[in-house]
Amino acid sequence: MDLNRAIRTYQVLWVALSVILITVTIHLVLPFQRHPQIYYLLIAVWILFLWALLLALYKKDIERDTKLGLVRLSYLSSNMAQELRMIQASILESSTPDEIVEAEKLGFKTVLNLAHEYYSFIKGEYCTATVAKIEPSPDGGLRCRIVQYDDFVPTARREREVEIPFEQSLFGEIVKNDLRAITINDYTLDDYPIYVTPIIEEGYCVSGICVPIKVFDRVIGFFNIDSMKRNLFTSTTDERIASFFGEVLGQLSQTVQHRLRESGQETHPDGT
Repeated sequence: MDLNRAIRTYQVLWVALSVILITVTIHLVLPFQRHPQIYYLLIAVWILFLWALLLALYKKDIERDTKLGLVRLSYLSSNMAQELRMIQASILESSTPDEIVEAEKLGFKTVLNLAHEYYSFIKGEYCTATVAKIEPSPDGGLRCRIVQYDDFVPTARREREVEIPFEQSLFGEIVKNDLRAITINDYTLDDYPIYVTPIIEEGYCVSGICVPIKVFDRVIGFFNIDSMKRNLFTSTTDERIASFFGEVLGQLSQTVQHRLRESGQETHPDGT
């Protein structure tokens, strides 16, 4: 069964029931127009009744959507766990640094595809998932660069991505204040030290959530989920789910760093 279609059908029935109740209300109170006190009392009672009924239906609708979201996340997480077990086995069996890095990219892509599918489903809007890593910049500082996208990111957006100075960006703010996650309702506003990139100026990235990826308590990168719609994400449930994805990516990176350390090829964000 198509869960999105089920939700739309339920919402249509909800609106239809509301229209029917309003129509019934009008027909019931019209005969009492000649008695203003009774007329207005009936209107008030029916308005309160409708308000309570619609509020109850709306609450059930929210509960239904939440349950569908949890079911969807459980299903996707189960599939992701199976794929990541095979990828981690591949990392541990890899004999060269190049093989280890390629396995890491495959693991990143698996997690990002799941994040894209979950958020796009639960929000009803197209969402993009990416991983940005901290690396040395030519001027001796640090920068953040997108190293992996989900499989559904438009090519036009990929071509407009740029490297972001670490200290002048939201990434630096997260590390500086040791934030678990941060939700941005509108990247075009000046609420945070956001480095304005072409994808923000051209509307590819309007709102989103950013979560640090940690390896051995050290931030090595960031998980990002974003949308072309403003105010799409909440700072409660959406951040908790994003933090879950960030932790999975951190565990994967930790396995990679362990293997690279064994091969003598481990690198830190500062290049050491």
